[in-house]
Amino acid sequence: MKKINIYLGVVLLVLVALPQSKVEAMCSVGEGVLAFGQTSLAIKNMQACLNDQGYTIPAGATGYYGVQTKIAVQKFYTDKLGLPNWHGLSVGPMGREKLTGASGSALPTISSPVSSSYKPAGSTENFKKYVAEFNNFNQRLAVPAMALDDSRGSAENPLSAPVPKRVSETTVQIAGVDEPDIVKTDGKNIFYSRNNWFGGIEPMPMVRMGGTQMMDKMIAPYPVNPGTTDVINAFPPIDLKVSGKIKETGDLLLDKSSNTLVVLSYPKIVAYNVVNQTSPKKLWDLEIPQNSSIVSARLNDGKIYLVTETWIDSNNPCEVTPMHTEGDFFVPCAEIYVPIKIEPVSHTYNIIAVDPAKGEVEKKLSFASDGGATTVMMSKNNVYLATRAYAEPTEVMLDVISIVASKDLSQTAKDSINKIKGYEISLSGKLNEVTLIIQNEFNKLDPNARLKAESNFNNDVTIEMTKRQRDLETTRIARIALDTLSIQATGAVPGSLLNQFSLDEYNSDLRVSTTVGGNNWFSWGRGGESVNDVYVLGADLKKKGEVLDLGKGERIFSTRFMGDQGYVVTFKQVDPFYILDLSNPSAPKLSGELKIPGYSSYLEKISDDLVLGVGREANNVKVSLFDVSVASAPKEVAKYLLKDEWSEVENNHHAFMLDAENKTFFIPGGQGGYFFSYANNDLKLSSTVAQSGVARAIYIDDYYYVIGSDAIKVLDLKTWKEVGKLGLK
Repeated sequence: MKKINIYLGVVLLVLVALPQSKVEAMCSVGEGVLAFGQTSLAIKNMQACLNDQGYTIPAGATGYYGVQTKIAVQKFYTDKLGLPNWHGLSVGPMGREKLTGASGSALPTISSPVSSSYKPAGSTENFKKYVAEFNNFNQRLAVPAMALDDSRGSAENPLSAPVPKRVSETTVQIAGVDEPDIVKTDGKNIFYSRNNWFGGIEPMPMVRMGGTQMMDKMIAPYPVNPGTTDVINAFPPIDLKVSGKIKETGDLLLDKSSNTLVVLSYPKIVAYNVVNQTSPKKLWDLEIPQNSSIVSARLNDGKIYLVTETWIDSNNPCEVTPMHTEGDFFVPCAEIYVPIKIEPVSHTYNIIAVDPAKGEVEKKLSFASDGGATTVMMSKNNVYLATRAYAEPTEVMLDVISIVASKDLSQTAKDSINKIKGYEISLSGKLNEVTLIIQNEFNKLDPNARLKAESNFNNDVTIEMTKRQRDLETTRIARIALDTLSIQATGAVPGSLLNQFSLDEYNSDLRVSTTVGGNNWFSWGRGGESVNDVYVLGADLKKKGEVLDLGKGERIFSTRFMGDQGYVVTFKQVDPFYILDLSNPSAPKLSGELKIPGYSSYLEKISDDLVLGVGREANNVKVSLFDVSVASAPKEVAKYLLKDEWSEVENNHHAFMLDAENKTFFIPGGQGGYFFSYANNDLKLSSTVAQSGVARAIYIDDYYYVIGSDAIKVLDLKTWKEVGKLGLK
């Protein structure tokens, strides 16, 4: 007799909102965060309090937290709290207490998250107890995880070199939020990180030993080639030369305001002052421990934000050390947020705000989660951290079997199943008991009838489970406010994300695109049909609207949300290009659809009416130009198939360069670099650079710099003639 195999699992996290505690404050300071750059009545009242106590703000109580308020806050913290090094960029709990305490008032403290499934552990013992509870969570099956001088002049004579009128930036998702890449420029110099075999700041592969919740062992896929980061004097092109070298290599972030270059070089993060490009001065470094990895990083509003992942040693969970500094920076377990409902946790995610010039940790947040398949998206005010949860759908399977049993089994069997479902035993125990009842029912039949009954039963279970695929695979999302680095909300959507472009913040809403199917046990074992969804979540990460079932049987290959529209490409054999109307978050809808051969894996809106797609058709790199002026009827108005079979833009948007002023874009390929014009709604190959290892292109004034593994070539964009070349060793 065939045995019915049922895969057992755990219940997904149930999100519970935490109420926000409130305490009335005197001196009219009010509630909420008081931070540099904000405008509010609370700040106006805080300024009045400072003025009343002698910390004069010349402009008065304007309600805007600017430089004058910062200076007054710094002085106040020095005098009243004994903190002469306070940055003055915010007023925290201690500052509020001292400020309003003069009026005999109590003070509001930092509140719990507005809408979150997390709470602070509260103490080391509580955190250890939480981890111990997880170790007893016996229904879990481990799943593999996965201000200085202006630098535009030369070091010898800052005024001698010409100043460019325009300089390209790294292609990023959110304007003003910089992302790490192997090339950065300040308009005078090019900083180029070479031979970084770690592949940037993505985490090294993780191997979970023995299929259980044991120590993750980090292994390097290739031998480490340290390489160098070259400092190249680039503008004007006549002065092209390597003027300095930095021994570390890795993805780079450049804070132009302080001339600080940060190198994300695992296992260290190293910062250099590059005002003197011939001799960069090391400022600080942070070391990432062996049980941690860098998930992502951003440069936003003059701060470096690091997102790291630290494995929790269940035998010795405290204290969590996401990085080593001179004094060993660690997070006390009492400050780590844990889920309100006991669930599996294997890692802490640590979000750390660092002053790029000083290397000082200004703010931090850590929360425990199950790790794996992590996606990070940062807007100007929030960072969203999404993790994929592989559900072991015991509860779903139990429900499905009960539904099928109600059609195919005897009344006696149905009654027994309902009785077992009411037992106070584990879900896995219930499922085992129900399975035995079903097997006993089949055993009563003759062989022919048994075969028919088993076939019908398995088919019906497959049909019902296909309907429930969205219950089997979940992406959990946390919204963390940057001004306080506190969890403001948590939520979940069915399915899995493709990359950071699957998330987008707009008017306080979060738009999310997911694929359901192909990443859960049911899809692997029975070939469930994949579907693709788009959700609109409010600031509390609760669902406001949805568009479901895009591209059945296909997967999302690219997403781009821009204003009130969303663009999604799915692929299996043809390339459906979808336009979504997101103007009403509570009722998003599909506006138009276009089916063409191939697919686009990167989308860029290059004008109000044009979307550019870079992907593949057959074995060639494909560039497509979509006219989206009529949302209900998108058109591919031009396409170009390259001789090349691969472009890094397909999986790394940093490799794409757009020069909107000249209606030109650049993509690298395996055989060289390609410049295209998109003027007059057409695609024209303007120029090529035949060179191996082409990685990036940037522009400084009227020059394009094509950067490869062994050379940099400079083109005059007006004539497309080569006007400079530098060999790299």
